[in-house]
Amino acid sequence: MPKPNLFLMGAPKCGTTTIASWLKEHPKVFVPEVKEPNFFNKDHKRARRLSYGFYLRLYEQCLENMPFLLDGTVWYLYSNVAANNILHFNPDSLFIVCIRNPDDMALSLYLQLLQSLEEDQESFTSGWELQWKRAQNQCLPKTCQNPERLLYGPVCSLGSQLERLYDRAGKKRVHVVVLDDLVRDPALVWEGICRFLGLETIQQLQWRIENPASGHRSRCLARLIRAGGRLKKSLGIWHSFGLGKWNVKPIKKPEIPADFRMEMIDYFSREVSKLECLLGRSLAHWTRKEG
Repeated sequence: MPKPNLFLMGAPKCGTTTIASWLKEHPKVFVPEVKEPNFFNKDHKRARRLSYGFYLRLYEQCLENMPFLLDGTVWYLYSNVAANNILHFNPDSLFIVCIRNPDDMALSLYLQLLQSLEEDQESFTSGWELQWKRAQNQCLPKTCQNPERLLYGPVCSLGSQLERLYDRAGKKRVHVVVLDDLVRDPALVWEGICRFLGLETIQQLQWRIENPASGHRSRCLARLIRAGGRLKKSLGIWHSFGLGKWNVKPIKKPEIPADFRMEMIDYFSREVSKLECLLGRSLAHWTRKEG
């Protein structure tokens, strides 16, 4: 049975959904229907517990001429054990990592967790201030299934996470995509991904940014849909019936107060410096406090 050998990771709202959609259109890459198996991040308290056989069956429909089988689980980068588990499972694995400005990422993560009912605080600043108590299992929302995701600072410490992946997999096996580049020149980013994988570049893809910030039309309905989703998965049903999509509406991102923005910039300054060293490029615009 074929094994996945290409892992797309990073963090929520870093461009992984967009890149996965592009890879799915390439005839040499197989992308399963289950978007994020969460199979190798065993240290996360409530990660999806798929059996080994079920995980491999996600890839049984791939064609023999497909050299790459994708697992697109963003939380593998944050996990302390996922990279080692992946390399033990398949030593020939390659990694695509999506990153972005960590303080922007933290806000986007908050909005996603609010939308998925993992977060219950009505403001990002409140969620940020509670994360240290939540690390001690205090002040957790009743509907939170993944408490480790509410630790906005550690989750968005991308420099340390990329450094760990380089140490375990080797820099040559890792291709990094910066969201700034993806927004500015998506065609160039796609060329870089194909070059990393040794694939022919497909020129006819539609360039679009997927998975924008969103909220609920009804949080009560969202809770019912979520409960139904857990029941479906317990019965082995993975496809959606569309009701959840109907309940989603686009939202405008809230502004971060200037003093709080500076606090976040200070918090992430070491992480940005690590990324600059690892990537060999300046990211000074991420730590600029004026304006």
